Amino acid sequence: MKLRSNCTPYSSHDCVEIPCNSPAITRHFALPWNAYDTHLTPKSQTLWVYNAESSESKGFNTQDGFGIKMAQKAGLRFGALTGRVSQAVERRISDLKFDFYKSGHVYKAEHIKAMINESGLSTEQVLYMGDDIVDLACAPHVGIFVAPANAQLRVREKTEWITESSGGHGAVREMLNTLLAAQGRLDEIEASFLNQK
Repeated sequence: MKLRSNCTPYSSHDCVEIPCNSPAITRHFALPWNAYDTHLTPKSQTLWVYNAESSESKGFNTQDGFGIKMAQKAGLRFGALTGRVSQAVERRISDLKFDFYKSGHVYKAEHIKAMINESGLSTEQVLYMGDDIVDLACAPHVGIFVAPANAQLRVREKTEWITESSGGHGAVREMLNTLLAAQGRLDEIEASFLNQK
């Protein structure tokens, strides 16, 4: 994780603070890879590909997906706000049981505010991950704005939290592991998956 100052991720006022009582994350679903780019995915990761009427393929990082499942078990809720409509993304959102989903919205500010209002949360309780210019419109309306390592330069310049991992290569998992660790829950949640029968 890269922060704007030399400090630990959640310790001082001049860097990112991760609130330990934050019950939710609303994030931009910014991680699908086009099937033709699957060679960019590390061989240690499995890539699932969904086809929508054989006309569109998207790949999704399974480690990110499992990180979402772990965070859901910890009580976090998820939303996705995408600029285009995609059956592959809709299926992934459904598979991961997101609480909120809006697609086809390039101008996102009003829609993120509506999603937050619908959730019953305050803006301070919402974390948003975005990688492109259109996501910057959401930054003033959330508590924490996160960018993956491969986000557009302007986005990286405007956020205080940049993951070490790129979108599609574990950025969501890194973000969620950091959040759960800050809340003192990562070991407990991981153990719950190891010990279930």
